[in-house]
Amino acid sequence: ADLRRTLIEAAAAAALAGALLGLVLAGRLSLRLRRAAATAERVTAGELDARIHAGGHDEVAKLGEAIDRMAEAMQQRLERERQFTADVAHDLRTPLTGLKTAASLLPHDQVGEAVRERVDRLLRLVEDLLEISRLDAATATADLRWVDLGAFVSSVAADVPDVTVTTNGASQSLIDPRRLERVIENVIENAGRHGAPPVEVAVSPGRIALRDHGPG
Repeated sequence: ADLRRTLIEAAAAAALAGALLGLVLAGRLSLRLRRAAATAERVTAGELDARIHAGGHDEVAKLGEAIDRMAEAMQQRLERERQFTADVAHDLRTPLTGLKTAASLLPHDQVGEAVRERVDRLLRLVEDLLEISRLDAATATADLRWVDLGAFVSSVAADVPDVTVTTNGASQSLIDPRRLERVIENVIENAGRHGAPPVEVAVSPGRIALRDHGPG
């Protein structure tokens, strides 16, 4: 009877130890998986230099290595595309500036105005590309100023037909005037080109909302 009791106690102790060991291993596995998932979320959010650096040779380590390789490939691809965009915009800037000078000498008739308008649009697109490349490379710095947001938006849209601006408690806001002006111009131009008039711009504290009456 004593031997039987001893065997039962030993078996119970072994089962308990096995259960505790399983809990410890499961906890470690769960922690590693959570770390891998958190790093994958950081990569998805744009933090392309985030890496898991998983150690070992099990399935979790292989998963971590696969995610790291994916992030590395994505980072290299985006950097190549960013550099290509910057190079193209830089190469186009000089000839377009010369073309703008030449277009300014054209007669002030319908043809001359159309050419100047197209050249100005191309130059704005090139400047936007350069701006995007600077922001992506973190080489651009914001020129922040306190301005009356409602008055600022109204001045940007003043010469655009079929655009109305309303303000609702808009007050002084800290913005980069040059960059915000470019954004507002582009959005209004896009609404006018692909939407339908009138274009309504509503300005409230810290918010600019635009609405057109097109089908999209």
